Amino acid sequence: MEDEAAAAALKAAEEEAEKERLEAEAAQAKADEEERERIAAEEALALAKEQEADAERIAELEAAAEKEKAEAEAAAALAEKERLEAEEAAAEAKRLEEEAAALKAAEEENKEADEENKEADADAEPVPEKKEPVVLTKAQKKKMREKKNRIIKNIAAQIEAGETIDEEQTKDIAEKWMEIADVDGSGTIDLDEFVEFVGKLDESHSEDTTKEIFSTIDTEGNGQLTVEAFGQAIYETMKTMKTEDDPVEEDNE
Repeated sequence: MEDEAAAAALKAAEEEAEKERLEAEAAQAKADEEERERIAAEEALALAKEQEADAERIAELEAAAEKEKAEAEAAAALAEKERLEAEEAAAEAKRLEEEAAALKAAEEENKEADEENKEADADAEPVPEKKEPVVLTKAQKKKMREKKNRIIKNIAAQIEAGETIDEEQTKDIAEKWMEIADVDGSGTIDLDEFVEFVGKLDESHSEDTTKEIFSTIDTEGNGQLTVEAFGQAIYETMKTMKTEDDPVEEDNE
């Protein structure tokens, strides 16, 4: 009986030892599995971080590429704008050149036409024009008298100083009164216009003296005084005049 009990106890002990061994192996297997899972989790985390870093690098590269693309497009747009502006400037320069050429051609045509008209006018018989005398208002008469007095004083001062009047001065004198004296608007003064004008300056002035001055200045003998010659004639006429005060009463306009 004791042997059987001992054998049973030994068997029970062996079974318990086997059970503990199996439990230990199961625990070790579980621990190994947990370790593998931990390592796998760490590897997965490292891979995720690496993938995230790769994604960030790709995003940065894409952003840089997009920026370069935008800059290239902006540069291309600027180049296109400059090209169009250059074409517009060239077109405008060409247009101005063509306009200048057309204007020059028109001026030459007008010049030729003027020359032809002058030749035709020279060949044509002169048509006498009816001249209407210029009627001065009281204000115009006063202004004319004041202007005449100033010029007479200047002439007297020049004569006293022994100075002579030059061409520019006579032209300046003539231009001041050309509009009144040149009745027919021809740009020159004939004898009738000169006599009428001197009569407006000084009604008491001798007509014979006026005609004599005109003949002296009209060196070409064509019966016309240029602006400069008209100024010289006025100068010579005013040398014989005196200044006059404003009258108490004047004619109505």
